Amino acid sequence: RRLAALFAACDAHQDGAVDQEELQQALSVCAPPAGLSRLRTLAILQYGGWKAAWQSVGVTPEDLITVARFVALAANLDISYEDAWAIFSTLSPTGEAISYHQLVQHGGDFTLHEFALRAWLACEV
Repeated sequence: RRLAALFAACDAHQDGAVDQEELQQALSVCAPPAGLSRLRTLAILQYGGWKAAWQSVGVTPEDLITVARFVALAANLDISYEDAWAIFSTLSPTGEAISYHQLVQHGGDFTLHEFALRAWLACEV
């Protein structure tokens, strides 16, 4: 019964099948909110670092990062729209664009997981 109820909750299109989009949506609802550290960690894992990640959405170190560009990068990293907005709001409470350098220098929300990943990558030969 529980499994059937779970399946029905995931089957947003009510077509008797759960496709990838429905599964991602269902999992994002029950996932813990992503923070800046998670965004940085995913950028390191997927792109090799901040610079390459931002270049993937057309941002250079000289550009200002708008909330739209921030949300675009977060989407590429499978971070929800809501979480991306929440992260951006902590960086820019007024909603104004932020500089690339301001973002790179922001150390808040630095986790042990991110530290371990950076240390591991630094030790690569």
